[in-house]
Amino acid sequence: YIPDLLKGMEHFDVMIGSRYVAGGGVRFSPLARRFLSTGANGFARWMLGMKARDCTAGFRCYRRKVLESIGLDRGFTNGYSFLIEMLFLCQGRGWRIGETPIVFTDRRAGTSKISRAEIFMDEKRVMKAHIEIFAPETGKQSEWRLAGWAFLPGGRIERGRWELSDGTSGPLSCGWPRSALLLASPADDAPENIGFRAQVILPPGLESGAHELTLVFLNERNEEVGRAVQAFSLKKTLRASSRPGRPSPRVWKDHPQSAYLDLLEKTLLGLPYAEAGETMARSDGRDWPRFGHSMIGMTRLRHLRACAETALVDCVPGDFVETGVWRGGACILLRGVLRAYNDQTRKVWVVDSFAGLPEPNPAKYPADTGDTLFSCKELAIPLEQVRENFDRYDLLDGQVKFLQGWFSHTLPEAPIREVAVLRLDGDMYESTMDALTHLYPKLSTGGFCIIDDYGCVPACRKAVRDYRRSLGITEPMTMIDWTGAFWRKD
Repeated sequence: YIPDLLKGMEHFDVMIGSRYVAGGGVRFSPLARRFLSTGANGFARWMLGMKARDCTAGFRCYRRKVLESIGLDRGFTNGYSFLIEMLFLCQGRGWRIGETPIVFTDRRAGTSKISRAEIFMDEKRVMKAHIEIFAPETGKQSEWRLAGWAFLPGGRIERGRWELSDGTSGPLSCGWPRSALLLASPADDAPENIGFRAQVILPPGLESGAHELTLVFLNERNEEVGRAVQAFSLKKTLRASSRPGRPSPRVWKDHPQSAYLDLLEKTLLGLPYAEAGETMARSDGRDWPRFGHSMIGMTRLRHLRACAETALVDCVPGDFVETGVWRGGACILLRGVLRAYNDQTRKVWVVDSFAGLPEPNPAKYPADTGDTLFSCKELAIPLEQVRENFDRYDLLDGQVKFLQGWFSHTLPEAPIREVAVLRLDGDMYESTMDALTHLYPKLSTGGFCIIDDYGCVPACRKAVRDYRRSLGITEPMTMIDWTGAFWRKD
């Protein structure tokens, strides 16, 4: 059959020796094994939209450029599903796939390397994904909004990431409610949380033309369970930064107080009291914990700790500031970092109205039109309660400063001289712009500016973009998770 494969390569990029096209077949194969093979192929075509008739055939011919486009040093699924994954990646990249008939003769002696249990396992592993939204949000196409759904029969997608061919990657948040899409799940007990989303910030200098965005999905054991590929094109090359970016923030795990900060993070999030179904949402900061003191999730809390530790190690001058603190958890962590590093000179500024959010002023800030967060009483945590939360961790002292009132009233005259870490969590355009206007000029070179609501609140995103544009800020911005973003000041 090799000559037939090579002849087909004159017109195709991948050729399959197929049992399931006209002229193909199997000989001496037990009926049960035929049933398993045809079932696996039908399942793959139905779940993944595969066009080939024989998706599990191992007798294939690939062009070299096809294999180079996939990258054989990447991780693949194990066992039977590897054949399906390879074909899925080829189809997703637009390579031409052809089939030529073969008659497969089953072995007369010995046993197959693939058991029935493995076939069934890999059928369950086949993931279906659909990208509903992938659209640019900026005129220069530097930022894109991504949303869709993915379903893994017999398993759970815990987290993910997006990747570009140049090595750039970013976070992909999984587990969002997608009740309207349950029809896409073939199982009767399909989970409701099958949605994913991301704010994709493309790297500066990415060239114009065609590109591919690959979504990588992982299970609770951090094992890859599937991928989806989205093609897109840029009209113009994205402007590159004139200066190399500063190193990313990091956590010093060899610090003698690292274990204390680890425990402080988990306690602030209420993880010791979380039920099994809450841990996934708690990692991304998608719920309001009953017993925790922070709602920003482990990913953003750990990143905040990394920024604080890096600022201390790099001797970036200034205090730590958060605007919009809820129960005070993020500020408590910042005070804990200062305690762990025995820094007795910096202050932690806890800036909030302690009465919730202001009513929108659409005449002055049109982007806030229709905002109803002011009516959410759960966000109005009294100052006394926040102070008590600090005290419970034995972190209430003279290095913690409270600034109470609307940002527009308190920040213009705030006695804050220098800032090393600035974290904004004001949700609204007005609150975000007030904090940037009055505090960003005080951020030291090498300091970190963190925007909590960048990905999830369009008004906040617009305020950040407007401010950066007005000052000509070109430091590249990076997503922390599905909503948090940051940049480091040059």
